[in-house]
Amino acid sequence: MVTQAGFTLLVVLVFLQRGLEQRFSDRNTAALRERGAKDHTPRALSRRMLVLHMAWFAAMLLEVWALDRPFQAPLGIAMATAVLLAQALRYASMQALGLQWTLGLLTLPELGVVDRGIYRCCRHPSVFAVMVEMFALPLVHGAYLTSAVFGCVYTALLVHRTDLEEQALKQDTDYARLLMDRPRYLPLPPTLRVGRGRHS
Repeated sequence: MVTQAGFTLLVVLVFLQRGLEQRFSDRNTAALRERGAKDHTPRALSRRMLVLHMAWFAAMLLEVWALDRPFQAPLGIAMATAVLLAQALRYASMQALGLQWTLGLLTLPELGVVDRGIYRCCRHPSVFAVMVEMFALPLVHGAYLTSAVFGCVYTALLVHRTDLEEQALKQDTDYARLLMDRPRYLPLPPTLRVGRGRHS
């Protein structure tokens, strides 16, 4: 019961964090639109992802409480660590992108592509962070079903969204020239990369 309550608090904190990120994104989106940014956001896909994300929060809590999932310290600690690392990765992305960090797909050619900070190591660190969280957070308290089902489905949607994002970036910016030699998701220091092929 105590660990379930602690897990619930953790989930609520992550949920509130998502709300703050939405506000940050909305502010940046408004500023970019004022400067003439093109909006490539796929509305239907974004709605599906939002509904699925909200259901993910509810599902992991329901699974932990209704199915009385036990807290297993080794797994729980490992997954909590993964969530924290994913958080750090997301905020490294937000810091590097600044005004250009949004939840939608916007391009503004005059700003160019960000290739500094964490973007020296991969092309989509924030997306990778979300993938990790979708699988790892439910497993902090043994919600295996939520982790497997929602993690796999949401990751598939993220990959599709990334495809659309890269199409827009290649069309409007110098993305292909600056970033296509870097891994798509998994952050790797430049010294660990082999070759200069297109990693997807």
